[in-house]
Amino acid sequence: MNAETKTTELGVKPDIFVADFSNLMTCQRRVTAFCRWFDLPDPGLRFDDDGDILIDDVFLRWCEEEGISIDWLACGDPKGMAAVFRDRQQGRNKMEPHLSRLDEKEVGMFAFAIRAYVKNNVPLDQAMETLEKCIKEYRQETKAA
Repeated sequence: MNAETKTTELGVKPDIFVADFSNLMTCQRRVTAFCRWFDLPDPGLRFDDDGDILIDDVFLRWCEEEGISIDWLACGDPKGMAAVFRDRQQGRNKMEPHLSRLDEKEVGMFAFAIRAYVKNNVPLDQAMETLEKCIKEYRQETKAA
């Protein structure tokens, strides 16, 4: 698989695949690289009196929205990102058998519940309980019809 193919599949610029990360030794350079890799605008970094990046609510919100690892950003340690990716992949694999049992309408209900959790801050247990009830009702209606 060449860099051009990877760019298409992952939606990132080819320079993310370089082997030399020596230019990522400072927090500011890691932010710059992250923005370059994923075509993000400059987050408007602000600095304290010592020249360190000011970690304020605006910056933390940007990190959360853009999905940048605070561990990697602050320390340059990629282990946290690798662990998160691995957990997500393993979680995704655990969900596949369950999701494959849902029909198109039920998948839509599932997506709605997840959006309620992610975007509207509905507690996950509440979103999943409501989803379960909706699917049960839908299946009962489908059987009766």
